[in-house]
Amino acid sequence: MWSKTSTVGWQYIDPVVITIDLGSEQPISGLSFSTAGGSSNVRFPSMLLVGVSDDGTNWHYIGDLTTLTGSNPPPTNSGYSTFVYGGMGLQTKGRYVSITVVASPYIFTDEIQVYRGNDSWLNNPAGGTAYSSMQNLINGETSWEPQPHNIALGKPATFSAAPNYALCTDANDAAQITDENYTAGSGQMWSQTSTVGWSHVNPVVIT
Repeated sequence: MWSKTSTVGWQYIDPVVITIDLGSEQPISGLSFSTAGGSSNVRFPSMLLVGVSDDGTNWHYIGDLTTLTGSNPPPTNSGYSTFVYGGMGLQTKGRYVSITVVASPYIFTDEIQVYRGNDSWLNNPAGGTAYSSMQNLINGETSWEPQPHNIALGKPATFSAAPNYALCTDANDAAQITDENYTAGSGQMWSQTSTVGWSHVNPVVIT
């Protein structure tokens, strides 16, 4: 998904707040958020906080799509897959609909949909917990703290002794320890070329 121009994506920006202006107050029965994860250090969101607002300033927290999805949970982060989070039966209203996406270090989506509800809902309160700003909603509904930014990402490394453990030595040793790609699969770490290793060399200085 993240190699397609039909997708939007962010790196090291967490959370991301996506706000859709429906043009006028609308009854809302649900919404969906399409994303992908499970490989290349892309993880599925830990939270997808849904808010609605009449004026774009005062918000009502409606729920978290990661839990509203219910009995159809997302795949694990053990291999690439796509997934559509969906929440129906919301019975709310608003002109503005927001999704606060909590994920790190990457966030991707290729489609968000908002589903129309019954017009009679326009006569009812939006429901949910009220907040005077989007930041207050985020602070009130999460214990979120920004993820640290890995400033060593992609930087070259040197070793006081060249890696010499045969099962995990390859030509890319100097680059792969800062690429944020962890060893995957069922094999032992020291048998994978995503790992660097030394035998009978102690100590090793990595710079």
